[in-house]
Amino acid sequence: MNLELFPTELQIPPPVNINPGEWKVKLRSTQPLAISLVHEQLLAGKKRIIICAPCGFGKSIVACRYIERSLAKGKSPWFVVDRQNLVTQLSGKLAFYEIDHGVFMAGSWRFNAKKPCQVASVQTLESRGWDYTADILLYDEAHILRKSFIEFVEKNPDVVVIGFTATPFHKEIGKVYQAVVNPTTVNKQIEEGFLTPLRIFQCVAADMTGAKITAGEWAENEVKTRGQKIIGDIVTTWQEKTTEIFGGPVKTIVFSANIAHGQEIVDAFAASGFNFKLLTGKDDSEEKDAIIEEFRKENQQYDGLVSCGVLTRGFDVTDIQCGIDARPLRKSFSEFIQKIGRTQRCHTWSDGRKKDFGLWLDHANNVGRFLPEMLELWENGVSSLADPPDAKPPRKEPTPKEKDKIFCPKCHQLWTVKGDTCPCGYKRPKKQSTMETVAGTMREVVLNHVKLANSRRELWEQIVTYVQYHGKPETAEQRAYHNYRDMTGSKPPREWQDEFYTIPFVTISRAVKNEFTRKAIAYHKSRQ
Repeated sequence: MNLELFPTELQIPPPVNINPGEWKVKLRSTQPLAISLVHEQLLAGKKRIIICAPCGFGKSIVACRYIERSLAKGKSPWFVVDRQNLVTQLSGKLAFYEIDHGVFMAGSWRFNAKKPCQVASVQTLESRGWDYTADILLYDEAHILRKSFIEFVEKNPDVVVIGFTATPFHKEIGKVYQAVVNPTTVNKQIEEGFLTPLRIFQCVAADMTGAKITAGEWAENEVKTRGQKIIGDIVTTWQEKTTEIFGGPVKTIVFSANIAHGQEIVDAFAASGFNFKLLTGKDDSEEKDAIIEEFRKENQQYDGLVSCGVLTRGFDVTDIQCGIDARPLRKSFSEFIQKIGRTQRCHTWSDGRKKDFGLWLDHANNVGRFLPEMLELWENGVSSLADPPDAKPPRKEPTPKEKDKIFCPKCHQLWTVKGDTCPCGYKRPKKQSTMETVAGTMREVVLNHVKLANSRRELWEQIVTYVQYHGKPETAEQRAYHNYRDMTGSKPPREWQDEFYTIPFVTISRAVKNEFTRKAIAYHKSRQ
């Protein structure tokens, strides 16, 4: 069939005036804010903007509204996704809202290249060339920077590009996009009931000391070989925790290092009488989609899926109650966040039960490595594309003392930010010294007219958290001492210094983080 791929004349309707209440796509909560923030950036002269929001925010719904709004203004928007199966999903959503569009894919019954709105896969555009007739490009999974996309952006600087992602952390992302807007965060989504909280447990993990490194991460074969020793622990821990917390097995997703590692995990579950299915990037697309659709059902045949290089993006089976991480990571914060987000979706079953939380079993030590960044992201989101996490050096392994601060010594559950009592009943030992017994520690800490913390004790806890995850471990205490003195003009109390390795990790405020950044810049300038 001879397709007119890029017609010179599009069938673009004239602009129309639509009252706000007449939009077909109805938005909720902070979704309208996303479009308003993008508009502000466009007025400021930015052309390539990322909408950063966690899973469950409804990024595809926001995209549909943006498309509807663009068509009403006489524009020609295209929505590009990174997999062909997502073309059908997004086309279905546009059809649900009665938004006229074409599907730019040979064989699709919706193919009509003259439609001003098109849905296409990046693979289709790569195979046929990125010639372009529209003026707005909405790009899903914006953290994936394909070479053809980068070349297109460089050759077409006047095209407006709106990227959607929960993890804008690629080391080159600031060179492609000019701004990021963050309409909400994970914690806000949890408060509003659009995501569920997590119960995270530190489990037996493979020892990766001295393991071979490939492209910044531990080699897959090294993870497989070392991970073989704990596969039995993965199955046993899953049985114990799901029985203890849910009363029995629940729908589960497991992340493995490679195909062989994933198959061994499947076999280990099978030996205990559980039906897990391995999915990989090499599987036939139709067969893989059929398995996922079966898994999506409330009463289905699989106890869980084992993922090898898939199911971290665009996978929204909402009734997954347990996630198992068996792939250790050194640098890829984005992959870690994409994985852990698979268990945070809200769900209501047919009998009216609601999903209260997700269970995360960490057999990779990834929570310990990425905890401060995870808490920062969940609380404050992303405000800049500079210094993305995936460009940072490998995260260090937590020491035994640090693990005791991160996880409950009794049940190994992640400590919550507030409180000293674990859900298992264990109470963290109280120290003799408290804020009330140290004179002057309850005053607000203000530096250069910026409030850093509500009290000096709160500031000290943030500094201790920061220095233990930035810089050399052997100098952490010394750096905490000097940073506290620089920010407050006085030394930290001796009792606080003695508590250095037992202080629980806390969320670092934006003001404190900015102060550390300012000091680092000043230091480097002084050495030039």
